[in-house]
Amino acid sequence: MQIPVVAGPTEATSIGNAMVQLIALGEIGNLQEAREIIVGSSALDYFEPQQGELWNEQFERYQKEIIGKNESFKA
Repeated sequence: MQIPVVAGPTEATSIGNAMVQLIALGEIGNLQEAREIIVGSSALDYFEPQQGELWNEQFERYQKEIIGKNESFKA
C-alpha cells in the first residue's frame, strides 16, 4: 500500500465549515473556488511512502494475526 499522503492544517474542519457558509452567503461562487482559496492560503505537508516492503509485510501480519482471528472484523 504505497499511498502518498497530503496533510493539511489542523484547522481543516473549521476552514471547511467557514467555506460552506461563505458559499451559502454568496461570498464564494462554488466549491471549486473555495478549494482554490484553501490551497492558496494553507501550508500542506506531503509524505511519500518509505520502506514499502517492511510496511507491506507488517500489514500482511496484521491481517493474519488480528483480522484473521477476530470474527467481528470479517465481512
